[in-house]
Amino acid sequence: MAFRKKNRDEGTSKDDTKKGSSPSVVHALTPSVFGDATSSATTKDSSGLEDALRDVFAGTSIGLLGEKLIEKNLVTSEQLSAAFEVQHRAGGLLCDVLSSMNVVDETTIARAYADSFAFSMAELRRESITDEILAYVDESIARQHMAIPVRVEENELLIAVAEPSNELRDLLARASKMSVRFLIAPLSDVRWAVDTNYRSIAHVEKLVQAFQSVEVTRKKVVENNDGDQGDDAPVVQVVDSILTQAMRDRASDVHIEPSDDVIRVRFRIDGALKEIIQLPASIGPGLVSRIKVMASMNIVERRRPQDGQLAITIDGREVDVRVSTVATIMGESCVLRILDKTRSVLSLKDLGMPQDTYETYSKMVRAPFGMVLCAGPTGSGKTTTLYATLSEVANQTVNVMTIEDPVEYV
Repeated sequence: MAFRKKNRDEGTSKDDTKKGSSPSVVHALTPSVFGDATSSATTKDSSGLEDALRDVFAGTSIGLLGEKLIEKNLVTSEQLSAAFEVQHRAGGLLCDVLSSMNVVDETTIARAYADSFAFSMAELRRESITDEILAYVDESIARQHMAIPVRVEENELLIAVAEPSNELRDLLARASKMSVRFLIAPLSDVRWAVDTNYRSIAHVEKLVQAFQSVEVTRKKVVENNDGDQGDDAPVVQVVDSILTQAMRDRASDVHIEPSDDVIRVRFRIDGALKEIIQLPASIGPGLVSRIKVMASMNIVERRRPQDGQLAITIDGREVDVRVSTVATIMGESCVLRILDKTRSVLSLKDLGMPQDTYETYSKMVRAPFGMVLCAGPTGSGKTTTLYATLSEVANQTVNVMTIEDPVEYV
């Protein structure tokens, strides 16, 4: 819906406002939703502000936000124009583009939105969002538009977003069949809330029940296991759910460990293992067989250690997974190392070294001879540090060769 400029002495008719608009859209444009945003723009008697409002709420996130950022000397008009061109060419959110260009950080952008339109800020990491609230917005919509429903107040669904627009509000109103009011949060917080609350792993229990309705006991599975259960739909979906959740939790490794009566699934996050879910022991052989099929490993061989590799796409991102299996007295244990191919290699400056350490190390790795020994536990950043070092020394004037087993990044 486009904003129409009014003469200063021209009134606003309810009939004019409702013409050609759905009830949810009309309600969304009233001051009860935007607070004092629309009224403050009008009282300034500035056609520029009205143009900015029209621009922003028609979906181009530049108007008042850009004016606010420039006014506070957070960005220049040239930087804003460059960011807008990148957004127009590559898509995505303007706040993400500005942040990725290191022009201004996400929190500052969120506060600028809140100030410009009198939105409230959402503290998503302190919110407890129920499944009932999540049911208002489908996960696919939440992920595509980076929007997370938070709670219902006075028959309005409060949804936290990083970048508001008319189109997004209308879409969410139709999807939820509720009147929608926006809250503002930094993009990283919205992304975190979506990943945390729409958990792929939450549906595993139903998949396990479907599996158990076919497989009666663990003994029967083990005795009759010929690898066919690796193609069993519930097992396939369990594996997919585990890998998807591991990716969203930014886990470096997934450990699938058998015991007497359960299969423990643990993720290594920030160097520490964290138990995510326990599965019935009866699903263990099928689970490992499915992973072996995906990694082109021998599903019949269960006594010797095996290594394999698979490539999958999760949430539109290409991921390589290294697989290692080893026999135990309880069954096969499986470890999966997740390598996100879309994650860019950090530079040495981005590793967070103290300045004097960075200068010393940077000078050392440029020496014509010598050796760097990088040691530490799993997930401590050895590979990240070495690849950052490679990016520091590699240039057009030198020939750099690496010996890696396996090669993790290309």
